[in-house]
This record gives sequence, structure tokens and C-alpha cells, in this order.
Amino acid sequence: MKAPEYFTNKPQFKIIRELRKTLGFYDSIPTTIELVIDDYEDKCQIKGVTPENELNTLAKNFIVKNHNIQSLDSSHQHIYNFYIIAVFNVADPFFRDMKKLMIKLNSIQNWKTKSGKKDLDAFNQVIENCKSKDRSILKSKPEFHLINYFRLHRNSVVHRVFKKEKQFSESDKYYDKYVLPNINYYKTTYNLNAPNKSDSINFHDFLIYTRAIKYYNNLVNDACFNLTESNLVDFALGDAALTKKLKGFDKASDKKKQKPLKNLLQQYFKFEQCPEFDSFYKNYLMKV
Repeated sequence: MKAPEYFTNKPQFKIIRELRKTLGFYDSIPTTIELVIDDYEDKCQIKGVTPENELNTLAKNFIVKNHNIQSLDSSHQHIYNFYIIAVFNVADPFFRDMKKLMIKLNSIQNWKTKSGKKDLDAFNQVIENCKSKDRSILKSKPEFHLINYFRLHRNSVVHRVFKKEKQFSESDKYYDKYVLPNINYYKTTYNLNAPNKSDSINFHDFLIYTRAIKYYNNLVNDACFNLTESNLVDFALGDAALTKKLKGFDKASDKKKQKPLKNLLQQYFKFEQCPEFDSFYKNYLMKV
């Protein structure tokens, strides 16, 4: 499997880590479905029957009402759309949680929820509220447009209109403007037959969508840490439970005082030994 060289260089947020693990877990479900479908079509060919007729016969045996498959290709399209919806539904709650955590750790009063007059979803809100330099880097990556494209495709499916020619108009316009110019990058970087326009979505689109989120989130993680690092001391100073706990460490060495500080950080970050937090320990202990 090919992938972009995006790595986490900062302490990893637990939310980012859990999103990657959760996507990995749910990725196995569409993959299994695809294997079953391929195997089923091969068996139908061996039996000399069409998959459509076989499925309609099975539906009658299982008393499924109003089941009449005219084209397996059409059914495939619905299945692939379901895969895209599933990835969005897994990822979006994590981005919402990341938004809440950024506001909490940084005591942000004026969190940006709009770009101009346009409301931003949780993913774009997290990026929009990063530092200017990091925000520019994140938006310059082709994956930024890829993730937004599949969100728009998902919206077109879930909030569908009845006139088919209008259903994918927004996602198709976005594809032509932002995705198509990077098509060679996507195909050579991920080695997949994707991304495709909304009426031609296939299994490879699901694969590139979920993989893009996993790798791009390494960059999101570091950008969010850059925003948070300088605010951690103030956040810790305002933590009543930590202040109460440290009262019993008045005569303890600074090294021992670091333990409750480390416990606080480990609520939000995954680490054991992390040099990036040395200045945090030092600056906090200087202020208490």
C-alpha cells in the first residue's frame, strides 16, 4: 500500500490516535463485503445464472417484500455510497471532539465557525482555528480537498434531491475545481483508481478516503499541538483538581511534582517520555 509521507512529529492527541484506530477497525467491514460480493458473482457465473435473478429468488425465499434488483451495477453504486457515508459518520464525531478539546485547552472565546458567510463543518473548523502558518500548510495539501470532496458527496447522497442531474452538482463542481487538478498526485501517491466523480464512485474511493484521513490527521495533530503548546501551563493552572492534588506535594522534589502534571497531560495525549513537555513542567512549577 502506498501513502503520503505525513508523520506525527509532536505529542499525539488521544482523539487523533483513536480516530485512526477506529477507522482501521471499521475499514474491515466494507473490505469483507467486497470479498463476499466478488465471491458471490464468481459462483453465479459458475452456476450459469445472473446475480440479479439469483438475488431476487433468494429474496422471495427469505420473504423480503418489494425486492426487485434490475441491475447489480446500480446496487454496487448504492453500496459504494454507503461506504463513503460510513467513513464520514465515523470521522465526524472525532473532529467534533477535537474542536471541543481545542476550545477547552486553549480557552478560546472566539472559535471560528464560519468562513465568510459559510458555515464550516467540524473538520474545517479545526483547521480554520489553527495558527496561520499551520492553516496554510494544511490547506495546501491535496488531501484537504479530497476529504472535503467526499464530505460533499456524502451530503449529496444523504440529503438527496429528486432531480438526478442536480443531486451531485455541488460535489461535481468541487471535484472539477479542486480535486481534478491533483488527480495525478492522488493516483500515484495512493496507487488507486480514485478519486472519481460522484456518479462513478467505486471501492477505491472508499479506500482513498479513509486512508487520506488517517495520514492527513498526522498533520492536523501537529498543527493542533502547535496551537496548544503555549497554553498548556495556563490550562493546568486553572485545573482545580490538579491544584488540590499538588497541595500534598509542597515538600516534594520537582521530579515528584511532575507525576500529577504528567497524569493531567495523559488525559489528552498518548505518551510515556516526551521532551516537548519538559518546558511545560518547568514553567508550571515556576508559577505555583
